[in-house]
Amino acid sequence: RALRENLVYAGRSGHLLLPGVTHILRIRVVADMETRISAVMQRLRLGREKAKDYIAAVEEDRERWARLLYNVDWGFSGIYDLVANLEQVAVESSTTALCAYAQLPEFQETPASRRALSDLLLAAQARLALARDGRTYAASVKVRAHGGVLHVTYLPKDAEVAAVIPEILARVGRIQHLHCSMATTNILWVQECFDARTPVFGSLARVAERWNAAV
Repeated sequence: RALRENLVYAGRSGHLLLPGVTHILRIRVVADMETRISAVMQRLRLGREKAKDYIAAVEEDRERWARLLYNVDWGFSGIYDLVANLEQVAVESSTTALCAYAQLPEFQETPASRRALSDLLLAAQARLALARDGRTYAASVKVRAHGGVLHVTYLPKDAEVAAVIPEILARVGRIQHLHCSMATTNILWVQECFDARTPVFGSLARVAERWNAAV
């Protein structure tokens, strides 16, 4: 849809959804705590203290979500192009300012930004194809596209799926070239008594998966 039309996406981590696309305006809207508490009390019919607890739980959940999926600090201002503070500026005034901001040259589509968006779509379609196939749905693969060239990296433990990846991705259109390779990064884990249930090893496994590294 982002390739076909202009749109507004309102939702959790929406500003992180399409990385590397320069014509997207990423906005954060904030309000004072009293306004947020009142809104939650009315919407969910909660008492004041429960509404405060609910807001705190949602904030914690959003922070974990952003770190898990995108490895960023939810509150870091650098991941937004603009912050609208409704405590200082009325909704109507903020809307006028945001619409004007969206018309700036920096947020207009260019051939390069459209290619970046197209590459994101291609990589997503490839991931979906691999996830839907029974031979590769459990494999740990990293997929990225650049200029229509698709790069697929798999872990050494999933080497047996390498032969079927081209066959599966042949059903995905617009792939100019497919580059499939095994992860070359290794992590050496030394432990006196190995226990895969330890929190440290769980964290290490998540890091390795993000890097497409072998442990």
